[in-house]
Amino acid sequence: TTGTETRLDRVDVSLALPNPTAPAWLEASGTWQDAPLSVSAELGAPAAFLAGETASLSLKAELGGAVLSFDGRAATAPAAEGRLELDAPDIPALLAHFGADAGYPVALGRNGAAVGELTLTGDTLNLRKTRLTLGEQRVEVIADLALADRPRLVARIDAGDLDLSALAGEGGAPAASGWSTEPIDVSALQALDG
Repeated sequence: TTGTETRLDRVDVSLALPNPTAPAWLEASGTWQDAPLSVSAELGAPAAFLAGETASLSLKAELGGAVLSFDGRAATAPAAEGRLELDAPDIPALLAHFGADAGYPVALGRNGAAVGELTLTGDTLNLRKTRLTLGEQRVEVIADLALADRPRLVARIDAGDLDLSALAGEGGAPAASGWSTEPIDVSALQALDG
């Protein structure tokens, strides 16, 4: 965005590559927008990976108190499959590091988490057995995203019972009676077919 500044400071990176057939390690740390950032990765077979073959891959990134991890296999195709996990104990703080915290409904809960099986094949991303948690809300997702000229998303979302009473006005009373007559901006839906 015009006029915004993103800062990555105090970067420290170390790489260990004993030989092309042994696992390679990467460790990096620094600060992102004044929040502590660390990244670690292990690639099981660097030579095979660079030759276009599949190799084991483990990644872990921590920003502030949030942790994102991937454990599986990957290739340069691009292709990857494995388990993806996210633990975000303070979602507003995490979003603030990217300048996207405005409008987040804190009443739904500050903490969130996600765990699922990810498969990336070329320009297609698949999520299976994915569970999302936001505060006390639980959602299960199956999704296929084709990243073509115009992205196409096909998903099944099972939310069960959702308790959105926290979004009501003071004392649990509705913030207003009846449906709002204000226009709803859904222009973001033009970004993909779903």
